[in-house]
Amino acid sequence: MAFVVTSCQQDETVEPPLDPTEDYIFFNTEVASRGELVTEMTGRNFGVMGYEYTGDWNTVKVQAKPNLFNAQTIEWNEESGVHQYTPPLKTWKPGYKYTFFGYYPEGLTVSGSEVEGVPYLTYTLPDTPADMKDVMTTVVYDTDNSASNSVGLTFQHRLVAMNVQARNFNTPYNGNPVYIKLTDVSITYTNLKYDKVTLPMDASLPVARTEATNQTKAYTILQNGNLLISPTDTNTGETTSVEVSAGQEPPTTLILIPQEGTDEANDYLKGTVTFTFDYVDANGNKITIADVAEQPGIRTLPFDLGKSIVAGRKYALLMNFSRTSVTIAIVESGEWTDKDIDIEFE
Repeated sequence: MAFVVTSCQQDETVEPPLDPTEDYIFFNTEVASRGELVTEMTGRNFGVMGYEYTGDWNTVKVQAKPNLFNAQTIEWNEESGVHQYTPPLKTWKPGYKYTFFGYYPEGLTVSGSEVEGVPYLTYTLPDTPADMKDVMTTVVYDTDNSASNSVGLTFQHRLVAMNVQARNFNTPYNGNPVYIKLTDVSITYTNLKYDKVTLPMDASLPVARTEATNQTKAYTILQNGNLLISPTDTNTGETTSVEVSAGQEPPTTLILIPQEGTDEANDYLKGTVTFTFDYVDANGNKITIADVAEQPGIRTLPFDLGKSIVAGRKYALLMNFSRTSVTIAIVESGEWTDKDIDIEFE
């Protein structure tokens, strides 16, 4: 089986040479969806579990094992520009049906060849943002090549995204605009409920989570930085949100395991934001402002989500600066749907 990354082109040269009389299963990938945000599958590996059987998945799944692909790594080949896997290539067999489960990133801990039914993966929350993964899964049931050799898959995000943004509401001082300079920003979650998750590759199934043994985790968002945040535009009255990790590569987005809470227990995810800020001019030079309520320097402010954070959703932690207050707010910014990841089996 080979994986060809084109706009669904089917005439790419694939090694090794193929027997034209065989109906081989090929994988074609298009532009994909979004610690780092995935934007495309070009250059990336992923994994596949494949099942070959007679009948239908609902009937056979209780005893089905990954007899076609078992945690098969699909590798990107830079020279050929295709996704490939180790031969022998697989073929479509007349009278059989196929179910495929895909997962990203490749290399996660997944269920073994002896596990029957829907396969699963496990993921443990790492200690640094750079090690966080955009875990995604996908499935297509009961397919064959009777209508077409193509089988399309769309990956779904299984975790939660949270980025940090800042806004500057300061008005001019002595006729000059007042900028905020951020140098260090970190987030500490003080009552992290879950730090390990078992995810069935069928997104419709419940998510099993493991209670965190250490409920406190701290993540650095900006360190020794020099981030200038412009004030409200005096002409339009607009205030632009700025990514606090702007300028870093890759940008820091926290990718968390979904965390539930209850009103009765008041145990929604809580934490603190610690940051260092100064009032500066447009060139970054520190300025002294008399009679400000919020003196610059190192500050630590608490936050409380006040809601459960849900898989596949994005959240933004907003740092709002003015000379009368510095406040923290958590807002939900929609589904995590930058672009869909479409994988095609041919």
